[in-house]
Amino acid sequence: MITTISLSPAIDKRLEFDHFSIGGTNRVRRAEAEGAGKAVNVALGLQALGLSALCAGILPDNGRLITERLEAGRVACDFLPAPGSVRVNQKLFDRSTQVLTEINESCPPVTAELVAAAEDLAVAHAKESEFLVLTGSLPPKCPADWYARVLRRVHQEAPQCRVVLDAEGERFSLAVAEKPWLVKPNQYELGLFAGRPLDTREDILVAARALNRRGVEVVVVSMGKDGALAVRGEENVFVPAMKIDVHTTVGAGDAMVAGLLRGFSERNDLAHALKCGTASAAARCANTGAGYLQRETFEKLMR
Repeated sequence: MITTISLSPAIDKRLEFDHFSIGGTNRVRRAEAEGAGKAVNVALGLQALGLSALCAGILPDNGRLITERLEAGRVACDFLPAPGSVRVNQKLFDRSTQVLTEINESCPPVTAELVAAAEDLAVAHAKESEFLVLTGSLPPKCPADWYARVLRRVHQEAPQCRVVLDAEGERFSLAVAEKPWLVKPNQYELGLFAGRPLDTREDILVAARALNRRGVEVVVVSMGKDGALAVRGEENVFVPAMKIDVHTTVGAGDAMVAGLLRGFSERNDLAHALKCGTASAAARCANTGAGYLQRETFEKLMR
């Protein structure tokens, strides 16, 4: 079992316009909404790739779209109910310019009691899981060290569980001190942590190895169209981006996390895992059908 933790699920609402006019009246040509959030995406990707996934965490009252999407993807869920409304992320797409504008709401604030209950929930599931994925933003009034606290307890109470961290900023910095097994920053996020721009592959390699020395076993850095780099000790592997017809980039990084865990669940091989991660991200970007990604596409890209 692989458990993903979501304290900040969302509803992604995509609105398409023939031409979007700032300050004017705009007619929506197409609208769609679905449950989302990074932990939700990772769980859907894992299940699509043939792994058993569970998504747990906090879900405000109107989270039906999220549970329905997880159920449609055959993902188990275990959420603590919370007052307030699920945040809505609006994605405004102008067909004439092919420009996407995003407007993201904040999560409703949480109480200290709910934060503590979510921590207990994450640790309880870690005891039954091979991997625990900590990803996404944290709601207002949730301490920035929440991921760090979960990591500390998992090391003590569920040492068999390997923790994956995909976060940024202070959440990332504090959690890294607790030595997650794998981190997956993108190039920009790693640069924030390193305190300098990372303009070359050598810059990225140096910054990734610095994380290894801090106790993070595996560091995977996604670089968009420039590919991805994975580092473990003295071993480093680079995989270029795949040449595909891109239909979406939303959730590609989350699909990479799912693919990495598919690879590591098969064998402890860094190159194989990075190939799986890259193929999974590409399968997400190429997806035009129902579901988060198509396993058939992933298998084709792996070949």
